[in-house]
Amino acid sequence: MPRALSVRVLLLLAALLLSAPNLAAGLVPLDDVWFKVNLKAVGRTVKEDTLNLKKAKITGKAFLHVTFTGTLPDGATYDWELWTKPDGTWLVSDTGTQAFIGDVSGDQLAVDIAMNAQLSDGKFLDGRATLLFKLKVKNEGALKKARILTLGGETTDGTKNGTELFVGSFSMKGHRVKVGKLPFEP
Repeated sequence: MPRALSVRVLLLLAALLLSAPNLAAGLVPLDDVWFKVNLKAVGRTVKEDTLNLKKAKITGKAFLHVTFTGTLPDGATYDWELWTKPDGTWLVSDTGTQAFIGDVSGDQLAVDIAMNAQLSDGKFLDGRATLLFKLKVKNEGALKKARILTLGGETTDGTKNGTELFVGSFSMKGHRVKVGKLPFEP
């Protein structure tokens, strides 16, 4: 048992040392990055009066802003903001701080991140998901390309029409977008 523990500690230290040169050089490509994302949930609505279940799908557009806040032995922490357009105006729908797993200059996982998305027409989704941030980085450490994929997720609360409960899957998929291409002023 102590040997297994010491191997694990050595692996974590090695990961930290490998990422340290990138941090020292300021190479944290996933810092102050915006993503244009599609939200999707497939599941069931529950009729209030009859409790009948009906197949339903909720979709929406959003923007996710990610900002680097610090390092961990097996990754980093990031602040995030989810921007949605519930009533014709883009606004911050939810915020949080999340630990990401992975080298700060490579692909990273946000495990079990909880988000609330206020969408148009009274729709909203409270969901949890594990997100994969796929990063392509140039030799000098600058971010070349970035995508978000959902490895798994669920809607824990929501509504499609403002009244009926919705539960089901939850996914987010998108790509990096430059600040000048945002449809609002952050």
